[in-house]
Amino acid sequence: FKESNKTILITSHDMDIVENLCDHIAFINKGKILKVGKKDEMLKPLKEKEFQIEVEVGKNAEQLLLELKELDYVINVEKNSMSFKLIINKSYYNDVISVLTKYRILRIKENQLTVRDLFKQIF
Repeated sequence: FKESNKTILITSHDMDIVENLCDHIAFINKGKILKVGKKDEMLKPLKEKEFQIEVEVGKNAEQLLLELKELDYVINVEKNSMSFKLIINKSYYNDVISVLTKYRILRIKENQLTVRDLFKQIF
């Protein structure tokens, strides 16, 4: 579609579709535009100050969850069984690693922030 020099309006709650197909995005809630712009420009400030890590722990997942939720620099925590997705302020990277080392870490992975993360932040 990009080669045809046409604009196509897509509305979707599926952020994967938005991420893969759209250059410009707008977040609308109850008829009001909350944020609009080029996808890359909207994600840039988020990527500059935050990052996401995915952590799988061997045990004490509930204890780790409670500890992470109390930290000011942890912006968001999603728990799934024995794994977590954390969005963290970049300047506290070493601090979160210090917390995680108190637990048995089975896997850790850094992920790119996406339109889904921007959506969660806005709403």
